[in-house]
Amino acid sequence: MTQAPLNHSTVYAVEPYFGGPLDFDPAWINAPAGTYSYNGTGPAYPADMLTPIIDLTRILAQRAAPLRTPFQECYYVGQRWLVSDPVWHVLQALDPEGFEAVPAELRVREGVTPPSYWVATLTRFIDCFEELSTNIEK
Repeated sequence: MTQAPLNHSTVYAVEPYFGGPLDFDPAWINAPAGTYSYNGTGPAYPADMLTPIIDLTRILAQRAAPLRTPFQECYYVGQRWLVSDPVWHVLQALDPEGFEAVPAELRVREGVTPPSYWVATLTRFIDCFEELSTNIEK
């Protein structure tokens, strides 16, 4: 029996830092129904969707965010990611068709200037691996 040649690809696992009790707890204020999570079919974001408004005024410890709370590069927003502009550019460089994102408007405490962020999701899904020929590195 002849074995078919394997088609090798590189797969990346991206796991944003979720944060500790003193990090922001982002809330997507105007998330349209069905957009908070993504099942891998169709466009990740509707063409007529409003700009996501993300509230960054609270921290995970369930209180108001201090003025000196630092901004992280990534956050979870439901099953989506809130990623900084530099992280978004890295994701686009790694796999331009593997991610979708829309620019987000951030609501922060008065006197704080937020950096640019994107609400992003993975759009390339792998449903199986050839176990014998897979090399997983951490």
